[in-house]
Amino acid sequence: MFFLKKAQSGKALVRQGAGGMKVSMDKMTVYPVLHQLEVVDLSLKSLTVELTEANAVLCKDYIKADIKAAVFIKVSNDPLDITTIAHVFDVHQLDNKEYLADYFLPQVAFAIRTVVSHFEYRQLYDEREQFVDHIIQTIGRDLSGFRLEDIAIDYLEQTSLDFYNEDDFLEQVGKGKVNRLTLENQLITAHDKLKLAEEVARVEQEANTVRYRLELETKKVELERRLEITRLAAEQEVTQDRASGKLSSLDTDIDQKIEAIRAKAQQERERLEQLLKEKEAKDKNSDND
Repeated sequence: MFFLKKAQSGKALVRQGAGGMKVSMDKMTVYPVLHQLEVVDLSLKSLTVELTEANAVLCKDYIKADIKAAVFIKVSNDPLDITTIAHVFDVHQLDNKEYLADYFLPQVAFAIRTVVSHFEYRQLYDEREQFVDHIIQTIGRDLSGFRLEDIAIDYLEQTSLDFYNEDDFLEQVGKGKVNRLTLENQLITAHDKLKLAEEVARVEQEANTVRYRLELETKKVELERRLEITRLAAEQEVTQDRASGKLSSLDTDIDQKIEAIRAKAQQERERLEQLLKEKEAKDKNSDND
């Protein structure tokens, strides 16, 4: 008596025993006692490698970096690779991420450390694609029957200074660089803030000058309007007096009043213009300071 076993999608059948090892991704005849049948999962597996804090990686410029990466592997469809898997691994553990991590992640971590040692910290950001390509090249695509599909950097940050080894000379060199770069960035930030504050003050000062000028212009217009109203009223009064025959020595008085009003208006104009000049001079001195 025999059994006809059919492989599910994404699975491979591996038969061992009489007739040697056979692999099929379709169906297979199995005889009890004579054969042992195993199922190999061909789906994509994701593993996570974490190199952070005291275990962080050291860059070419001796600055330490915290890295977390996702590693994607799968068993290829090649019967020879599946046969290798059956010989090397416990096929019952292929869905166990801890089992796979113990086998693959030390190799991945070593490759990351090796590649990082050829990159300065800033390059890890600026040349991330090349960085990942170098890691894959260092590891290789073929992994004992598995295939390395891709690596994705999920986290990349500068390691806290608390995790620099005080007994390691190179790490202390890197720590000094980090302190220097931090100070330089703080100075740049402070300079940028100062320039922004100066620009804001300049804009506010210009706005105040414009507003002050508009206020003076408004006062001048109002003064001219009142002067015109007074002049028209005086002329109307003279016309009425002439018409009624009452005009006598009042002509001289009215003319004097008009001249006095005009003189006062001129004084007010000059005062407003002087105030504006003083304001502009004060603003100019403030700019020079």
